[in-house]
Amino acid sequence: MQEALEKIQQAEQHNQELLALTKRKIHDYEQQQQATLSRLQKEYKAEVATFIQEKELEESTKLNTCKEKLAAEVMTMKQHLAESYEKNAQAAIAQVIEKVLKTYGSH
Repeated sequence: MQEALEKIQQAEQHNQELLALTKRKIHDYEQQQQATLSRLQKEYKAEVATFIQEKELEESTKLNTCKEKLAAEVMTMKQHLAESYEKNAQAAIAQVIEKVLKTYGSH
């Protein structure tokens, strides 16, 4: 009977040791997974920050290109308007002179 009790105590002791070992392994695994999660979060944040910077640069470049294109169009329009004004002004002056000459003669 004593021998059976000792075997039961040894089995309980062994089970307690296995339980403690299992708890340590679970704790170590949890720590490892937490470290992996933290590392992945940092990497993700860095990737997102890089992506945002790249997109901002891309959009800024697009806006500058568009701005330059619009500025060129404005300059072209100004030139066309100036040329059109000059052409129409000379024609209008010529018409006025012609009417004056018709009305008052060439004296």
